[in-house]
Amino acid sequence: MSTQTRIPLSRLSPELSDRYGTTPGYRKLYSMAQDGRLRTEMVNGRHYVLEANLPEIAADLGLAPTSQASTPSRAAVERAAA
Repeated sequence: MSTQTRIPLSRLSPELSDRYGTTPGYRKLYSMAQDGRLRTEMVNGRHYVLEANLPEIAADLGLAPTSQASTPSRAAVERAAA
């Protein structure tokens, strides 16, 4: 079992938005995953991305970090609350 945090594809756009500002919507990201242009893991039929891959994904999308980049991700906040 992987100890790396996985983010469901359905949460990728909001996660990127928190860190990088404007991002493509879910449909565009899903299309990219289906076309193999976005590296995902399939778990029980659902696409996930590793949180560690967010900077690479953002760079591929041409996104730059916002000034709030030091704000913890939603995944990190949820882990801390658990």
